[in-house]
Amino acid sequence: MLPVLREQTAGSVNALVYIGSAAREGAPAPGYMESVAAAARAAALPAAYLAFLDSLIPRAPGPGRGAPLRALP
Repeated sequence: MLPVLREQTAGSVNALVYIGSAAREGAPAPGYMESVAAAARAAALPAAYLAFLDSLIPRAPGPGRGAPLRALP
């Protein structure tokens, strides 16, 4: 646990903070963002933040996502 300063109020609170150690960029491990979103839901975090986390979950390409569909020859 680390002390974290809050912008809206004076003082700090203890918070669990994740500090990544990998220096390279890339996609998270499969299932990682789903776990983060599930934990946020369990903690009853604000709906706007839950929506943001959901937007970071990788989705399989499909209609309306990823590459456009093309006709088969």
